[in-house]
Amino acid sequence: IEARCAGAGVIVLEKMPITGGNTRISDGGLAAPCNYLQQKKGIPDSPDLFYDDMRNAGLGLNHPELLRVVADQAAEAIAWTRDELGVAYLDRLDRFGGHSVARCLTTRSHSGKDIVKAQVARLRKLGGEIRTRCLMTDLVTDAEGAVCGVRLHRNHRFSKAGSGSVWRIAAARAVVLASGG
Repeated sequence: IEARCAGAGVIVLEKMPITGGNTRISDGGLAAPCNYLQQKKGIPDSPDLFYDDMRNAGLGLNHPELLRVVADQAAEAIAWTRDELGVAYLDRLDRFGGHSVARCLTTRSHSGKDIVKAQVARLRKLGGEIRTRCLMTDLVTDAEGAVCGVRLHRNHRFSKAGSGSVWRIAAARAVVLASGG
C-alpha cells in the first residue's frame, strides 16, 4: 500500500486461493507497546520492555534486528490500521502469554480477516494488483545483484507440490518458463 502510494507499480503474490494466510483465520489479536489504548488507560510500557518480553518468550532464537523493528514500530502499525484503513478494535487490552503487561489489542470482530479485507480494499482502490495461487520460488537478480523479478508457480495448488506453470515476472511482464502439473 505504501509503495503504491509512493507511485510504484505493485503486484502482491499470494500462494493460496484467497488473500491473508493465517492472519485471515487468526483471532485478530495484536501486541504493541505504547499503543493508543495503553496510553488512554495509563498503562506504562516501552519498546525495550516489549523487545525483552519477545526475546524471552522466543527463548533468544528471535532475529534481533527484526525484533527491534517490531518493538519500535508496532504501535505505529496499529495506528495505521485504525487511521488509514479503518480497522476497529475492542476497547480492552489483554495480556497474552509471554507479555509482562497488558498490550494486546483485538479487532472488534475477533478476526484478523478485518485487517486483511481492509488492506486488500485499499490496495485495489489504489490500483495495486493481487494475484492468488502464485507460489514464489526464487528472486531474480541482475548482474549487480539487484532484485529485478521473481520466479513463481502460477495456478499453484497448495495441496499439490510443484503444481502450476513456472513463470518469471520482471519489469511488469510475465514469461512462461515451464508448465507443471
